Amino acid sequence: MKRKRYAYAALGLSCSLILGVSSRAAEPAAAPTSGASDDVLQDIVVTAQRRAQSLQDVPVSVSAFAGDDLKSRGVTSIDQIGGMIPNVQIHNDKGGGAPTWVIRGVALFDFNANNNPATAIYIDDVYQSSAVMGGGALYDLERVEVLKGPQGGLYGRNTTGGAVQVLSKPAKLGATDGYASVDYGKWNEYRVEGAQSIPVTDTLALRIAAVQEGGDGWQRTLASNTRWGAPDRTSARLQALLQPSERFTAQLKLFGSRDQSQTTLATSNAAYDATGGFCGAVAGGGNGNASCLNFAQFNNLITGTTGALSSASQSNDGRVVISSPINRLDDHEWGATLTLDYDFDAARLTSISAADYFHYGQVYDYDATNLRLGDQAERATIRNLSQELRLTSTGDSRFKWLAGAVYAQTGFQEYRTFDMRDNVAVVSASFTPLGVPQQDGVLAVQYRQQTRHASVYGQADYALTDRLNLSASLRYATEETDFRNGKDFFPLAGITLLDNLNSTYRLHDHVSGKVSADYHLTDTVLLYASAARGYKSGGVFGGFPQEPGDVTPYKEEIVWAYETGVKSTWLDHRLQVNLAGFHYDHNNLQALTTLPSVLTPGQFIFRLTNVGKATHDGIELETTLKPLPGLTLQASGAYVDAEVTQSNDMLYSFDNQALPWQGRRIDYSPRWTGSFSVRYDHAVTADLVGTAQLDFDVRSAQVIGSTLVDGAMRNIGGYGLLNGRLTLASDHEGWSVSLWGKNLLNRHYFTDRSNDGLGSYYSVYGRPVSYGLNLTKTW
Repeated sequence: MKRKRYAYAALGLSCSLILGVSSRAAEPAAAPTSGASDDVLQDIVVTAQRRAQSLQDVPVSVSAFAGDDLKSRGVTSIDQIGGMIPNVQIHNDKGGGAPTWVIRGVALFDFNANNNPATAIYIDDVYQSSAVMGGGALYDLERVEVLKGPQGGLYGRNTTGGAVQVLSKPAKLGATDGYASVDYGKWNEYRVEGAQSIPVTDTLALRIAAVQEGGDGWQRTLASNTRWGAPDRTSARLQALLQPSERFTAQLKLFGSRDQSQTTLATSNAAYDATGGFCGAVAGGGNGNASCLNFAQFNNLITGTTGALSSASQSNDGRVVISSPINRLDDHEWGATLTLDYDFDAARLTSISAADYFHYGQVYDYDATNLRLGDQAERATIRNLSQELRLTSTGDSRFKWLAGAVYAQTGFQEYRTFDMRDNVAVVSASFTPLGVPQQDGVLAVQYRQQTRHASVYGQADYALTDRLNLSASLRYATEETDFRNGKDFFPLAGITLLDNLNSTYRLHDHVSGKVSADYHLTDTVLLYASAARGYKSGGVFGGFPQEPGDVTPYKEEIVWAYETGVKSTWLDHRLQVNLAGFHYDHNNLQALTTLPSVLTPGQFIFRLTNVGKATHDGIELETTLKPLPGLTLQASGAYVDAEVTQSNDMLYSFDNQALPWQGRRIDYSPRWTGSFSVRYDHAVTADLVGTAQLDFDVRSAQVIGSTLVDGAMRNIGGYGLLNGRLTLASDHEGWSVSLWGKNLLNRHYFTDRSNDGLGSYYSVYGRPVSYGLNLTKTW
């Protein structure tokens, strides 16, 4: 009951704030005219509800960013957007490849690519079935829309956290615009990006866009005395628009990408004394790198061997590590999307057909030392086919409706190895008795998975009056996932631990949807309230099984979300204030839990399971102000309390203490997040415009260990990041030159901290201060 009062308080605060402001306002702000200058806030048109609307008229908590705005802020990847939105984190634990969205504390921290994220990612209206498919480069964008809260009615499965729409710039008839952009910065990193519109005929147009990134790395590893962390990404896109009549439009998108970047090397955390127990520094909750042994050193000690590097030789900011230089991606993707639209006067029919092939490859040194104690190599292929049909009403009647159907099929196949050939302490104790020689200590898992999904959905909106609108959406879905031919084995030794593992997950909870009401208190003040129900699919754990029961399906999780809020514009369209409060009931919460290992006694394994119920309560405020010509101020702040409230399950701390899930805060959901941005545009001459911009985002602690040892090995404290940009641009000539900097205060901060399950502990640092130059030419 205590947590529900947060939502009720937020409701009261929303209403009292807006009613108080409106009662004091002389009159509401008038809508900007077509000739409005940049001295007022401009409307952003979004398609969050599958139809074009002004952002301030959408009764949903949505953050939207125009592509040009993201480019001016230097945003080049999806994980950089998280700091710009209150109550949103993007957890990219291994430095790239699989971003996990955390929206209002709802997420799934599963490192296996066969699972679905809790926030659905759509790229040009096409659902991405794995988190590894949502980490590509951002280039030539129309906009990005981030919808918070369950979106099961219009967007469907796996939207318990929300939905994200990434929309590329389309081809347009008659357009000849284009641009070229070059960035060069610290560590010789560079980015070359460009696009061009090509009018072919009066009814056919093309748009080509591409980006390439490269450079050196920001880290140095003492394991080989080499630099590491170099990006190596290439993406390209061709779009064609055919419009033979005013009624019919066909859009074809062909795309491809490759990513062979070196990803962040982890820092080794020392934890042991000479007996193999936790050393005094770590047992007291502190850092043991200066005085304790890492597992590689302890492994050498008990075996009488040498060669392990000390954790004390590393820097405290991630720049110098002792990890093996192996962390990298090997991703390849290509596919096509065909979108057909036909206008029947009373309704518009849309067909979206998509085919996508994604090869995912990643190598990662989980022990973070120069020995092969826990090195993982993963190869997976994902094949997606989907078809959506959507019929949308047109016109300006009081009743608007939408109906659709979706069918999707995803094939997934994986082969993964875990190299323990130098881990004598584990292999000799646990696997040599099974006949595995030390030199063959490479464990492998393989399986294939097939998922079939179908759903029908609809939404209806009815304007009871000119100011009051009611809306309801509903979706019915079926889904089945077949996990087949699972095998856990030592390929070099020819020894199989588990074979012919098969399992089938079926969706049992088929209905999701939303009801809402919104009321225009004035022309520029919108009050809204909603109740939504969404689900995240269950499935089968894709990690290393230790017994047949490890592939037993886990259930779908259900979130009931209640939200109320206000969107308002004041001071002749120079001020926007948006406020929202929410309460979530989160059932069958999916989470990775720690359990004692069957194969390696004394160590722990991670297993994905349903751990119980949770609640999420919070409030969010977003404001934008143009107090003076050329000056724009943006500020946001948010609070969330996300906690497991009912559970009979236990998890184990790193120091072997059984802890209840009940009462535990959900990881990577900081209580407080906020951001502040200031931008000033000034006419230097009649043609030249100078721009200065600073962005600062901050968050409180994201992970807090339950014991002193857990705190020493898992705590991720709060931090703030400051980014800046200076630009000189010529509107007439179409060129601009910018100086940019990221993490200007050079904060040392963690993005992930954990262990490899075999005795080693690691931390992953965020990038230190960086800076560079951008040159852009548009035409």
